[in-house]
Order: sequence, then structure tokens, then C-alpha cells
Amino acid sequence: MGNISKYAAINTKVKAMEKQLLTTDDYRKMMDFATIPAVVDYLRSETYYKTMLGGVDSEDLGGLEAVLKKYLFNQYEKIYHYFTDSDKKFFKILFMRYEIENLKVFLRIIIRNESLSRISDHIIIPKAYSTVDYTLLNNAKTVDDLIDGLEGTVYQRIVSMFKDEEPDKLMFYMEMNLDRLYFSSLYSQLDDLDDENHKAIKEILGRNVDMLNLQWIY
Repeated sequence: MGNISKYAAINTKVKAMEKQLLTTDDYRKMMDFATIPAVVDYLRSETYYKTMLGGVDSEDLGGLEAVLKKYLFNQYEKIYHYFTDSDKKFFKILFMRYEIENLKVFLRIIIRNESLSRISDHIIIPKAYSTVDYTLLNNAKTVDDLIDGLEGTVYQRIVSMFKDEEPDKLMFYMEMNLDRLYFSSLYSQLDDLDDENHKAIKEILGRNVDMLNLQWIY
């Protein structure tokens, strides 16, 4: 009964958000479409996603993905504000996932000597959890610049450890260890959760780690 009362507000919020989700029928209809623009047109005309896809070019796959990812993160942030104490701290660590994915984007662009001019269109900047100064990262030209821009964060040591690796190994080692940092941070917080949540989340994390290990091996 305790958990039912504790999470009553969150459950109510999630139930309201579930009404915005696509239905099985939506997915079946979209499976018959032959092009991405056709799928986007359907989402715009028949689903809740019309509120966010209105001004996006249906041929711009990267732009579409960025809009949808930012929307998903905004939904997470809405839930975050309902948590308290250890639950809120744990949920806050979940936002590290987005900072790490952002860092991977910066690293790939810098390593490939590409321009950072439009990177803000493709990254998610957490408001509830943000330890990175993205203004500094936007001005980075080299991996060393990126490392300097990460000063004072938990990410700086990891990125700096592998800066002298061969280019074909550099990205892999950095990404792998950033992912490892994320999961180890989550595991370290598990003991502060109640028994029921500890067990459920530990099982979910275990599956995620297994999938990531398979990805690394591949």
C-alpha cells in the first residue's frame, strides 16, 4: 500500500501521457507505407505527434529523429519532478544517458573534422541534470579542446585517458568507457532504493548491460 500511495501522482501523470502513445492499429497502418514522408504525413494528420512535427522537413531523417528524441526527453523531465529523495536522485542519474550521447556526438564530429555549427539541432540538453558547459564544447576544434571543456565533470578523466589512441580505436574506447560510467553510476545508487524497486531495476539494468556487451563484442 505504501508504494501505491507514494507513486500515486506519478502513476496519474503516466496514465495521462499513455493516451498520447501510438496504438497497435497505428503501427499496422504505418507498416504498409513505402516511404518516410508517408509515415510522417500519417503522424502529422492522425496522431498526437502532429503537435511537434508540423515544421519538420519530412525528407530530413536526422531532423525528424532529433525532434522525436527531444520530445521523449521532455516527457521524462515531466515525470522527474514528481519524484523525491532517493528515487529522484536515481532518476537524475538516468539523465546521464543523454549527456553521454551528446558527448559521443561531439567526439564523432571532432574526430572526423566536421563542423559543429548545427550540432545544437541534434543534441538534448538536460535542464534537470546538466554538468556540462555546452558553450565550451561548441567551440572545441580538437579532442584536447573537448577535454578542457569537460573540466570539473566526471567525463573529463575518461575522455583524456584515451586521447592518444589510434584513430580507429579512439572512438570505441571512449564510447565504451562512457557507457560503463553510466551503468556503474546507476548500480551504485541501487542500494538507496526500497527492496521492490531495487529488484525490478536491477533486473532491467542487467538486461541493458547484456545488450551493451553484445554490441561491444559485435
